[in-house]
Amino acid sequence: MFNSRFVDEIKNLGTDKAFEKSRLVVQAYDDPEKNLVLTQSPTIQRVSQRLILCIAAMTQNDVNTHLYLRDISQAYVQSATRLNRDFYIRAPLELSTALGVSQGTILKVVRPLYGIPEAGNHWFQTYHNHHIKELNMNQSTYDPCLLYINDSTSFGIVGLQTDDTLFLANATFATSEQEKIDKAKFSTKEREHLTLQHPIKFNGGIIRQQDNAITLTQERQCQNLVLVNIKEAITTTSSRGTVRTALTPKDQYVAQRARGAYIASMCQPEASFDLAYAAQVINPNENDAKLLNKRIQWQIENSTRGLNFVKLDVDTLRLIVFTDSSFANNRELSSQIGYILVLADASNRANIIHWSSVKCKRVTRSVLASELYAMAHGFDIGAAIKATVEPQLKIKLPLILCTDSKSIYECLVKLGTTQEKRLMIDVMCLRQSYERREIAEVKWIDGDSNPADAMTKSKPSTALKRLIDTNRIKLETMEWVERTADNNDVDNNNPDSWI
Repeated sequence: MFNSRFVDEIKNLGTDKAFEKSRLVVQAYDDPEKNLVLTQSPTIQRVSQRLILCIAAMTQNDVNTHLYLRDISQAYVQSATRLNRDFYIRAPLELSTALGVSQGTILKVVRPLYGIPEAGNHWFQTYHNHHIKELNMNQSTYDPCLLYINDSTSFGIVGLQTDDTLFLANATFATSEQEKIDKAKFSTKEREHLTLQHPIKFNGGIIRQQDNAITLTQERQCQNLVLVNIKEAITTTSSRGTVRTALTPKDQYVAQRARGAYIASMCQPEASFDLAYAAQVINPNENDAKLLNKRIQWQIENSTRGLNFVKLDVDTLRLIVFTDSSFANNRELSSQIGYILVLADASNRANIIHWSSVKCKRVTRSVLASELYAMAHGFDIGAAIKATVEPQLKIKLPLILCTDSKSIYECLVKLGTTQEKRLMIDVMCLRQSYERREIAEVKWIDGDSNPADAMTKSKPSTALKRLIDTNRIKLETMEWVERTADNNDVDNNNPDSWI
């Protein structure tokens, strides 16, 4: 038995598009049974969002293919499934006035409402099934919120973020999507279309179209950043207007680090290492606050800095995974490992689609071990993206691993050995993928041309900055292996050859 209330707000306050919005919310925050039900519904992964933008940039010259945003109104209450448990609420006063419900009446909730712990999952199932069954879409290999279709007439790539949908579509799929939405009788706002004059907002980011590129920035989140005051408690106001009083220096540190890390994970990979390093601090001191403030200040000053996605040649497309590690460089002598994934073409134009900077969870007893874990980490996500992009674009996508470690390079391509038993399985798996041509090439590159260097060091090379500024990669390859053609190699110009 729970209370309920109407939450009233004015959307787009201060603009000519302002309107009143009221939502019935169940106050089930203290539901004792919420640990017994699935409450976390999937949302689109960062890499999936950037992948859609990257492919959208490739189709900029196609007048029939555009990027759209769909916003579902009051999504949770449009779920098609019923609750699996008995749920009762006390009717709010507004229902008594508007519908004549007697005050004190107990209502049984049959379908999901906002505030019910499992409501998000009911909506996800409804909307996900709509795309799978009604639009005949396929789910990606690694993200249930990334769907695609590419047949003789329809082309579409859809990303689901609760009630927002970002999708790239040709004219046929865009028409079908609108018809199926109308048929399902979903209540939606007018579909937005990305143009030079009209940017769109998705998942907190601003997506803009330029003459030769698509950009992604997080200007609003950067404006909410504040420097940490390590000497006294302060009062802050969130982006939604919530006032938090008497925040201790530690609370400030945690809040600003998390906010900065979110921005870094979306569109500012240059800030990833500093914020990942700050996440390892449990009880911050004045020096820790200074280090974090230095990075936060950079993000505030560079609020308009984000990622650009340029047009790439689909026929020569390749997926390059840059990996790097720093052995025992963290405070507790653990290793930092990282990778950067880019889609690039034969002219070395490139778009960043994913990156990571994390503390290695496993104990590393050598430089080889930390480099190997970084490469295995990068290969895992690279293989998943490769398996998704190939059917999306109907191409064969070569996967290339680049490292600035000669020891790990020789261990893979020259059949080197290691004395650490725990590393043998990882080496064998990578070597097997290399022999099966799941990995097209392994290259040993110069450290100054490795953008992943910025994922593991506070003072890295300028390779990542150059890549973001120019959307070009400059590989200074030290060694590589010339591999002979294989009977299973696929011609990208002949779609039938890879099926």
